[in-house]
Formats: sequence, C-alpha cells, structure tokens
Amino acid sequence: MSEEQNTEELLESIKPLYTEATKKVYRESWEEFFRTTTSDELLIVVLRSHIFIENEIENLLSKFSIKVEKTKLQFYIQKLDLLNSIGVVEKELYDSLSFVNQIRNKFAHRLDYEFNNEVYNDLYSKLPGDMRSEMAKEFSPEKLRTNGSDYLVPMRRVLGSLWAKLKEKSLDLWGREIFAIDVRTHIHQDAHIHLSQYYEDIKKSLESTEDQKEQE
Repeated sequence: MSEEQNTEELLESIKPLYTEATKKVYRESWEEFFRTTTSDELLIVVLRSHIFIENEIENLLSKFSIKVEKTKLQFYIQKLDLLNSIGVVEKELYDSLSFVNQIRNKFAHRLDYEFNNEVYNDLYSKLPGDMRSEMAKEFSPEKLRTNGSDYLVPMRRVLGSLWAKLKEKSLDLWGREIFAIDVRTHIHQDAHIHLSQYYEDIKKSLESTEDQKEQE
C-alpha cells in the first residue's frame, strides 16, 4: 500500500471524529454566546454580541494567515471588508453584519438612540435568505407587530444566528481543506434542537419575569 493510500485511509478514519469534535465545539460556543449576551437590556445584548461577531471575524482572518494585530485593520468594518473582498463572506451576510455594526455604533455613541420597527425591518430585510426563512414563523416584522412583542428575544436570535454563520465558516474551513467535506450541515442539524430549546427557555424566563412584575 502506497503512502498516499495510507494517508487517504487515515483521513477517512478521522472524518467522524472530526465531525463530532466540531459539533461539540459549536455547541459549547453557542452556550458561551448565550451566557455572555444574556441581559434584559437590548443595549447590552447588541454590544456583547458585536464583540463575539468581531472576534469571529478575526478568527476567520487568522485562518488565512492574516494576523489582525500586525495590520492596520483597526475597525470592525475594515476587517469585514477584507473578508468580503477575499470571498469568505457573501453579500447578504456582509450587508447584515455591516448593518449590525451601524446599530452597535448608534447604541454606543448616542444617548438618545431608539431601536424601533424601522431599524428591525431594515435589518431583517438584509438577512441571508435562509435565515429569514428560519425566522419567519416567529420573528418576522409582521409577526412581531401582530404579537406586540418587543425586540429583545428577536434580536438575540438575529445576532446569534449571524455570529453562528461566521462560527460555522471558521470551524468548517479546516474540514473542507483537509477532508474536502462540508461539516456545516452536520453542526447545524446537531445544534438545531439544542438551540430551539434554548430559545424556548429564554421566552419562558421572560414571560415568568413579566408575570412576576404584574403580580407586584
């Protein structure tokens, strides 16, 4: 058996382990994201989520041996522009992440900034098509207007999903290069039930808090 065949067999045997390890990292990352961004203030949710997103942008750049600290890339949008220019971040995702940066900057620099229907509608319209499809049932602008909901849970879902898309890309690059496989489908399927339950827990917690306030 040739050395090349040995290498191929070794990689084939590692594939399942790699996929399981990747799913584990993805789940743990999600849990950290939600722990850290948990707040009953939208300002805190946006600012902390923005930090996670920017950190993942830097992780992706590092996959291409771009060390941000050794470049002149000081700002979020500069780093995002670079990812877009090398084809890692497609237009819809780029537009969504750019708009998130605008929202973050307004929250951070304007005391009178108010997040409203128009802002959410604009952000939702810029989301990648698959994200809009997944969120349409509960978090479309029309659904929120009908339910009279606030934006805390929907924005956590939007920001978490955008961050997750970057995380998936970051975890998947090595698998594509070494194994020529796309593990994003695996980690997405594995995380779907887990994340759905997490969102349900968030909503129940918020509903419980509201009930307690009404009783007081």
